[in-house]
Amino acid sequence: MMTADDQDRCQNHPNRPVTARCLRFNRRFCDLDFEEDFDPRVECLSEGTYCEYRDQCMVWAKIKQRRRREKRKKAPG
Repeated sequence: MMTADDQDRCQNHPNRPVTARCLRFNRRFCDLDFEEDFDPRVECLSEGTYCEYRDQCMVWAKIKQRRRREKRKKAPG
């Protein structure tokens, strides 16, 4: 059984606090999960489909930020 303390901990790094939570699938992530070299990469499970929570989703916002950083790095000049 999951305790309230477990709900505040990252599912990939149980010693770290949650900084983003997927409301649709109740997935919990910390900042380390969104680092460029984290493997496996955190991706939205609803990408390509409708998600009623997307407008308020911190997971989606962090994924978009990461993609923008990657795009800027690949841009010439």
